Amino acid sequence: MFADMRWLCIKKFYFPLVFLAFFTANIAIAEQPAFTEASLEIVEPAQYSQWIWVNTKQKKVFIMENGTPLKAFNNVAFGRGGVGVKQKRGDNITPQGVYTIGWNNDKSSFRHFFGLTYPSVQDAENGLNQQLINADEYQAIIKAHLENKVPPQNTALGGSVGIHGLGTPLRRHLKHHFSNWTEGCVALTNQQIDELAVYVKTGMVVVID
Repeated sequence: MFADMRWLCIKKFYFPLVFLAFFTANIAIAEQPAFTEASLEIVEPAQYSQWIWVNTKQKKVFIMENGTPLKAFNNVAFGRGGVGVKQKRGDNITPQGVYTIGWNNDKSSFRHFFGLTYPSVQDAENGLNQQLINADEYQAIIKAHLENKVPPQNTALGGSVGIHGLGTPLRRHLKHHFSNWTEGCVALTNQQIDELAVYVKTGMVVVID
């Protein structure tokens, strides 16, 4: 029931609000010089009934089919700085919010790395209000989301936040069982990330709460 309500909230409230934020921001962007960053990948709009729910309280990752769990991964790890509102690069906080899968690096030292479209519109607004980023950087983030691209990863808000495995270093395997150890990502075991990879598609919605 809780997951069903969460899915309804995503469909009924989040997407309309994001669209409104994008539309409003686009008016301001139209008055600014065009921003281009060729290295950013195109993220296709999400058109999937499946989505990923990262339940930070239970330390679980679920593959969801609308509001129904299809598969659960237990004992996942988060950032050393905890979970909450990520404010800046280096705070080691795993951000709460709604994102999408922006890219997949299957040659990562973490075995698989599924990058998220952090910073979101809300993250950008928070950063602008706290004067962590300037108006041009804010508009660049908004523009990237409007064009279904990965937002800039090199601002003071940080970047390269994703869902990944452990790779081969033994220290990661040892830390994973006893603590939150990442720099702000969501970490699974290698076996778990291989199983998750079967479901993951670019543009897939990821809810971290």
